[in-house]
Parts: sequence; C-alpha cells; structure tokens
Amino acid sequence: MVSHRCAQLRKLGPLVEEAFRKSMAHEGSPAYEEHEAKYQQLEDQYEALAREIWESPVRSWQDIVERAELAYAYANEDPAQSQNADDLATRAELVMAILRIVGGSAWRQSDRQPNSEVLR
Repeated sequence: MVSHRCAQLRKLGPLVEEAFRKSMAHEGSPAYEEHEAKYQQLEDQYEALAREIWESPVRSWQDIVERAELAYAYANEDPAQSQNADDLATRAELVMAILRIVGGSAWRQSDRQPNSEVLR
C-alpha cells in the first residue's frame, strides 16, 4: 500500500534532515551558503509533495496512508509528543480523511441536515 508519493516522502525526509544538520554545522563558514541552498532545495521538494498530498481529494486508503505518513513525520515520529496547533490540525485532517473514506456520519454542524437530531 506504499504509493510512489509515500516512497518519495520516506526518501526525502532523511535527506532534508541531514541537509539541515549540515547547514547548521557550517553556519558562519564559507561552505554555509552551499549547504543552506541544498537544504532549501530539498525542503522545497518535500513541502511541494506534502502540499500535493494534502490538496488531492481523498479517494482511497492509499490517500489515507500518504496523509498518515505526513502526520507521523510532522510529529517527529512521535505523535504522542506533538501538541502544537499545527500537529493537532494535521491529526484532525487525517481523521476527517478517514471519515470520508469510511462514509461515517458528519459530525460538524455545517455538514448536518437542518433540524437533525443529535444523539439521544
């Protein structure tokens, strides 16, 4: 179930991380700009791929897996420790994608029919 985009994320993630470490290690040296440019190039690739995944419609479990891969990466591979607003929004988007696939009842007021009854 690992898609091409998922495989790209898994390949790019460590490359971005390594490029960032190299850039920071060379801060203030003549090599810094070269390392920073490489880091920015990889970061831009990763973010473009992430945007493509988040903006694509959810049609299959493969779409869910791609979003889960991003959510896991954004949480630095430890979702229990992710507590900032961006992490929570990412998790919410992942949950909504799952609900779209399984066809669960909408829970948002705007998605309900007028005068629909809430659990009794």
